[in-house]
Amino acid sequence: MNLKNVAKSLTLGLLASALLAAGGCSHAKNDAAQAVSAAESALASVRDEAAKFMPAELQSVESSVTAMKESLAKGDYKVVVANASSVNSSIESLKSGLAAKMDENKAAAAEWGVYATAVPQMVTALQSRVDTLKKSRRMPKGLDTTAFGTVQTDLETMKTDWAAASAANDAGNSVDAVAKAKSAQATGQRLLTQLGMPSG
Repeated sequence: MNLKNVAKSLTLGLLASALLAAGGCSHAKNDAAQAVSAAESALASVRDEAAKFMPAELQSVESSVTAMKESLAKGDYKVVVANASSVNSSIESLKSGLAAKMDENKAAAAEWGVYATAVPQMVTALQSRVDTLKKSRRMPKGLDTTAFGTVQTDLETMKTDWAAASAANDAGNSVDAVAKAKSAQATGQRLLTQLGMPSG
């Protein structure tokens, strides 16, 4: 084989290698792009509900998907594909956790009705009692002026907790709503005792 043929063979060999490399690169890029697209699609299907019930977990998964997108943009296709399985597992875990939260929220929604009636009635009764005591200036047994001041502060806290509970319920987060309502009710029960009123 003369030098001309050797050069031709080398050229063809390099060209074939280049084509193979380009094909491999294109294949890796497609795989990486598909992995990112699949992760984004899976996350999008639960993002709204996850933001409501599992915001911290959602933020973690979103960070992982963002990292995949950044690797894709840099051309680190192997990194994207290597991390895809872990990211997909995180998304599936988020979905499972969200399903459990949704069931819990459904149960809490049924429980909300009890608080929706009882707590506002308790607030009204307490406020009426406080207003009466402010006018009469005669404290119930065991309650001095300082303690009465604390009662008034705690009543305002109760109102704030109930407002937050109502807002959470309006937003569809019954679990959070019931938790805040229970806190408001517990404060109310304590105030009823302090003011010498019958508990609900």
